[in-house]
Amino acid sequence: MNEQDVFEILVSELTSLMDNGNYYSALTLVLTIPGICASIDSERGSTQGKDEKLYKNWLNEYTCYKNNKRMLTSQIVYKTRCRLLHNGRFLSEKKDKNDKIDVYFALPANIKLISDNGSVRITTNGKTYLQINIEDFVQNILVGVSLWRQKVCKTENYKNYVKDAIKFGLPHLGIGSDSNLPVLQ
Repeated sequence: MNEQDVFEILVSELTSLMDNGNYYSALTLVLTIPGICASIDSERGSTQGKDEKLYKNWLNEYTCYKNNKRMLTSQIVYKTRCRLLHNGRFLSEKKDKNDKIDVYFALPANIKLISDNGSVRITTNGKTYLQINIEDFVQNILVGVSLWRQKVCKTENYKNYVKDAIKFGLPHLGIGSDSNLPVLQ
């Protein structure tokens, strides 16, 4: 079986999720991808202990989510990622008084935002609400992945990652997607 680049698979699956209206799954995947890219970029091939810094640095370099005071920033994207992946929600914890921004995603059928980075920011009573167009958000991350891949695709870290990326089955035992034998059921 020809080895397919794991990022081609991720982009294809993300596109399919969006096309089929599976937005929660699409957000989970798209918020994971910058961490994978940052891991490959790191000296150790891991973001362990430096996840937040490396994740935000990747966003700042390859997407339009630079740290600024106006709209969606790498800090807000990182917090949204943590909230969704670790707590299954986008909103801040009520007990966290320092976290003053709640993020909402606008679905394609509901709204087409025409603004800075596909976002609308409203502040009232000391709380900020950020509405993000999900299609624009996903597209911005995918553009970043494309730019990043052009830069790193020939590096040893990238080649090693693609070679060692998740494989289905047990190819080293001749069972699964990378062998001529059927996958065990």
